[in-house]
Amino acid sequence: MLDPFSGSATTLAVAKKLGRQFVGFDMSEQYVEHGQSRLDAIRLGDRLDGSPEPLVSAPDTKTGRKRKVSKKAKDESSLFDQEQRFAEEQLALSLRGIGAAFAATHDGYSADRLVADPDLSQEFFAACERLGIVGDRRSWSLLLFRLRKSGHLQEFPTSKRTKLTWADCDPYLHGSEIAMQSLLEEGAESIDEILCDPDLAARFDELATSFAPGFTSFEYRWAALKIRKQAKTARNRAALLTPPRRLRSAAQMGKRPLPETSAVYVITDVAKKKRIYVGETLNLRVRMAHHKVKKSWSIGWKSAASDLSLQFYETNAKSGDMLAWQSCFVKKYAPRLNYGELVVD
Repeated sequence: MLDPFSGSATTLAVAKKLGRQFVGFDMSEQYVEHGQSRLDAIRLGDRLDGSPEPLVSAPDTKTGRKRKVSKKAKDESSLFDQEQRFAEEQLALSLRGIGAAFAATHDGYSADRLVADPDLSQEFFAACERLGIVGDRRSWSLLLFRLRKSGHLQEFPTSKRTKLTWADCDPYLHGSEIAMQSLLEEGAESIDEILCDPDLAARFDELATSFAPGFTSFEYRWAALKIRKQAKTARNRAALLTPPRRLRSAAQMGKRPLPETSAVYVITDVAKKKRIYVGETLNLRVRMAHHKVKKSWSIGWKSAASDLSLQFYETNAKSGDMLAWQSCFVKKYAPRLNYGELVVD
């Protein structure tokens, strides 16, 4: 919509409320300043000025006469009904705006990738701001997931895959899991809520870094999503596994390096005789090189003075088997900071 004489920007205001594209001009700097201020205060789906019941005063298209509305019809059109209708209309327009912002910024990736990737999400938030959608970054991300869950993002096909394999995530997978479970214990409902809330996401990154330093926010976040996605399959497979009676101790290795094989391992607070964390890895030596145990444990559990022991069991697990042995051991030892969804039913 083009308005070459926008004046107080009334036409542009209506266009923005309805989610239309618009351009306006005016020779008066005062009008331009006023119009811009007015547009800045408007959000997609805000009420239009004028009659709250436009059909009541609209002329009949056939006769040119005003439609007559019975008293009963007027009574039924209560204030509550009007408010509900306006709220539903604003939600519908906001969701349409969220879809438009996603279409403009997702770069062929999924909604999960957009929310987890700080660069893509920043572009998405900027698009939401330009469109004047009600809310903030948390609200916009949650609305995007609402569209995804209802199937309304299918019109924006995913043409690119996120190429982060289990082997890629293996060095820092434990950091993502512990950070996720820590925030869930603090009251977060899900990893979706964590990633949608900027404050929770920042806290998640901080925790993951403390346990597995040296990786990016996106890597930590995507690993957590992989754990969540794999949890149910891991539980089903774990039900078929039997944990060994004895585990091999790292202390028994002496000065020999840990094996570079797939393994499930258990870290225990010796003084308190409590299992702290169970992990599964495709390469035990590499995992423990990134497992800043003493430092990260003290950050997570405030037990720096406690002695910790490492025990492990070598498996023949491949990338496609990830988390099954871990789920089996979590069921047996019940460590506090493993992802709760890994527990076998």
